[in-house]
Order: sequence, then structure tokens, then C-alpha cells
Amino acid sequence: MLSVEKGGILITKEVGTLQVWKENERTRNNTSGENRLFSKNIVKLENAVSKNCFSFNGHISADLAHEIKNPLTIIRGFIQLIKPDLEQLNKKEIGELLLNEIDRAKSLIEGCLQTSFTVNQKTEEVDLNEFLNEIILLFQVEASKRNISLTQTLTDKPSCPSTYINRNELKQVLINLIKNAMEAIEETKRETEGRISITASNKNDGSVTIQVSDNGKGMDERTAANLFEPFFTTKQDGTGLGLCISRRIINQYNGKLSVKSSYGEGTTFQINLPGSF
Repeated sequence: MLSVEKGGILITKEVGTLQVWKENERTRNNTSGENRLFSKNIVKLENAVSKNCFSFNGHISADLAHEIKNPLTIIRGFIQLIKPDLEQLNKKEIGELLLNEIDRAKSLIEGCLQTSFTVNQKTEEVDLNEFLNEIILLFQVEASKRNISLTQTLTDKPSCPSTYINRNELKQVLINLIKNAMEAIEETKRETEGRISITASNKNDGSVTIQVSDNGKGMDERTAANLFEPFFTTKQDGTGLGLCISRRIINQYNGKLSVKSSYGEGTTFQINLPGSF
């Protein structure tokens, strides 16, 4: 059960169901007013999730997540039922907006759970040359469609960098960074080719470094300073959790994820991890 004071919301399965019936009747009479009411509650839900997501030393109960998600599922079902009525009232876009807001709230909850639990994942020694080659293969077709050059700088064997980490988690981080780089390049609306370069190298202190650099629009100091904060986003449809989750993954392996960027000059994300030697 989630409780938010000072004019907030109290959600349980029963309340969620009863509320839907009431909102259903109001929607038939005044769809624009219902839209504002529902959107306001979604914002309150986001604030509540944000407040609770990283409390209690970063842990959140799975039961709490279900208490939030279940009424959202019920509400979503009823909105789908009344969509024909909204279409008859020429308010089809309101139904779509409400469904999108519910899906966004559910994504926030799922992302919150990802950041809240630390799971002991199976680790293995990962050859970063081989690993980054796999990552580039995943994006070759998409990069070509977007007129983006995706390149990798290899380190000669036998000194190629490697680290002990969960392979799938590292893949999740790299996929997130490359997607962000592609979006940053597209936002510049450049006529010339976009460029993303990925490098891996050994450091003198025994650590390894992975860099993802792009020639996209870059970012100002304020954006860079808040980039890894939960729910901070500059994207209209973003949850603001991708980079937060990525940093948490890297931190689990005694690593560091950082960013260097200047507005109009592109961005470089850097991952530092202990080497396997």
C-alpha cells in the first residue's frame, strides 16, 4: 500500500477499482476535467515512487511494487473499455494520453525496482576487445540507417583489457550509452555523418577503461551534473533511470561511470573497472 499525505493519493486494489468506476462516470460527463485529474495523480505517483525508491538504504519491497502496479493495471483495463466512448466524443487522444501515462508510471516502478535491489550476479572474465565487437555488431544496422559511423579501437594481444563482471549487466550499460549517443547525434540534425567511437584500454594502476564518445550536441554543466540522478531526464518520453541504473551496475563491481561533455562539442562516457590481471 502506498500512502502520500498532504492531498496525495492512497492506492490499494479496492480503492483503485472503486476510483476507476467513479472516474468512468466523470469521464463520460467531462473528459477534459478527468484528464487533468488523472494526470495530476500520475505526477503524484511519480513523486511518491521517487521519494520511496531510494530510501531504506536503497531497498524497496516487492510487495509495495505490486500494490502500486496492480491498481494501475486495473485502471488501464477500464480506460481501454471506455475508449470507444471517448472516440464518440471526439476525445480519442485523451484515452491514448491516459494509457501512455499509466505505462510511464509502470516503467518508473520497474526501473525503481532495478535500482533498489542488489543481486549477486554470476561473474566471469570478459575480454573487452571481443565484448565490444559483439556490442558493435548489435548496432551496425541501426547505425547505418541513422548515418552514424560506429567504430572500435582495439588493444593488441596479449595485453588486451579484461575484467571480471556479469556479462549481461555490462552489455546493458553499453547498450544504454550507445543508444544515448545515437539520440544525441540525431538531435543535432547534422548534415554530416555522425560518429560514435568505443575504446577499451589498460591503465597503469591495473584498472581498465571503456570510453564511448560521440559528436552529438553535448550538454551544459547543469545537465552533466544531474545526469546520473534518478528521474532526471531531458527527453520528453524518458524515465530518467537508464543512466542511474547503469552507474549502480558499475558501482557494484567497484567501478566508476563518469561523463565529460561540452555543449555543441559532443560527449564522452567513461567506465573504469578493476582489471582481471
